Amino acid sequence: MKFTASLLICAAAAAMTLAAQDTSSIPNARGVYYRSDTGWVTLTGTVLMPMVQAGAADFFAVGSKVAVAEIPGMHSTLQTTNARPTLYVRGFPLNAGIFLVKQKQRDEFREIRMPVSRNFREFAHLKDVKEVEIRSVGNDLVAITPRADLPAGEYAIVSPIDPNDRMLKIGYDFGVAGGVRK
Repeated sequence: MKFTASLLICAAAAAMTLAAQDTSSIPNARGVYYRSDTGWVTLTGTVLMPMVQAGAADFFAVGSKVAVAEIPGMHSTLQTTNARPTLYVRGFPLNAGIFLVKQKQRDEFREIRMPVSRNFREFAHLKDVKEVEIRSVGNDLVAITPRADLPAGEYAIVSPIDPNDRMLKIGYDFGVAGGVRK
């Protein structure tokens, strides 16, 4: 029994060491990375320029406004079947905010919808934010994993480009394949 417990402890320590060594091969550049079967994949980043949508509610000065940031393409380049993928983020401080957001698919693009606050300092804030677990894995690198399985669809890791400029954000997109999709 003691031998089995010792063997299990050694195996767990070896697995943790291998996992730590595995992240050492992530590129040093600022960005978001995913470990696929073939190696590390760099997610595509898009500067999110939210544009306020005008409509009848805006014309009559009723209701709330929504800003929309468009991401080119119907689907992101990275598609995974893993409903709870772990993504690795380098170069974005946690205190600036790192979020996992669901994108809405359109015919030729995807969009991130952001309700607009009447308070100018807040401007557009993110909508459809998913809960995540964030853990530091060292060397300016954090691992982000959704707390629950993600339904099939398009998502983005979103963070301010600079912690001193909360309005200008960047999104790194990926898709969870499966189910019925556009």
